[in-house]
Amino acid sequence: MTVETATYINQLNPSWPLQSDIVREGAGHIRTTKSTLQASFPNVAGAVSASHVQLSYVTGVTSAIQPQIDSKGAITGQTWTGPHVFSGSITVPTLAQGTSTVGAASTAFVQNEWATRLPNYTGPITASTTELNRVAGVTSGIQTQIDGKGAINGQTWSGTHSFPSTTTVGPLTPTKQGYLATVTSDVQVQIDSKGAINGQIWSGAHDFRSGSVLAPTRTTGDSTQNVATTAFVAATALSSSLPGQTGNAGKFVTTDGSAASWDWAQLGTVVHTAGGVLQVGKLNILNCTGQAFTLPASFTDKDPLGFVHVDTASINTIDWGTRNLFGRQPGVMTLSGNNVRGYVRWNSATGGFV
Repeated sequence: MTVETATYINQLNPSWPLQSDIVREGAGHIRTTKSTLQASFPNVAGAVSASHVQLSYVTGVTSAIQPQIDSKGAITGQTWTGPHVFSGSITVPTLAQGTSTVGAASTAFVQNEWATRLPNYTGPITASTTELNRVAGVTSGIQTQIDGKGAINGQTWSGTHSFPSTTTVGPLTPTKQGYLATVTSDVQVQIDSKGAINGQIWSGAHDFRSGSVLAPTRTTGDSTQNVATTAFVAATALSSSLPGQTGNAGKFVTTDGSAASWDWAQLGTVVHTAGGVLQVGKLNILNCTGQAFTLPASFTDKDPLGFVHVDTASINTIDWGTRNLFGRQPGVMTLSGNNVRGYVRWNSATGGFV
């Protein structure tokens, strides 16, 4: 029969050659078998020592075995990096109790630690990390301490309790409590016995001599039952009925029958030995010669001015400026001779001397 053709082992027909085939055809089958073996195992250059069982381990392999092996971690003594997900059950040796290293902890190690550190633990702890951290600094049983405290609401306390000065009791702030610190009897009773600040009529006798009583100063001329202050008395004593003192030194009070005013009494004297300004309210004695005198810059109503020339041999002048004297402007007045005198008063209504 015809010699079979094949490239790989799986293409060979195990039933060939037939028993009836000639020798030449058998030789062709042998050559085909060799070529398929070499084609199927092109890299076999020596003895293959693996058994058929070992060779069968490659069944199902989908890529090069060595790169896959190189990408895997060793069972012992290797440092792994990156995240690893283990879907199966992992077992590790149980470390000695109290161990604190980076070694993996078994469930038995964890249970031993819980049993030692939390001997009363019988169920899950639902408190958060923040809540658990609040026990930091506690020095004795928490429940015992709580039981020793008073409730914020609805509890009756007994005995004496000392509170810091910053404690607020109901509506009483520390400031308000300070107001009550020195109270010696019922506050309302004391308040009811006091007079109101505004709009209250008091009766009976009140003695204010040990203190100072202040009141608003009424307008001068007030004639009612209002309290008179010392300022009111002073203003009234120096009012239009009894005029004020400012600028009235050396005067006396006089009246025209309806109102009081200040006036000059007997004029005092002033001796001039040199020229200058004559003084109001004085008898100006001109005891000099060849001197010039002027009048003051201003006058008030009824201001008197007196002058007397005492030396027969002397000559002096008085400059009246633009002021009138009996309705006329004398200008510069020359005085000569002994005992030449004058007495005039300023009249504000006419703006001159009379």
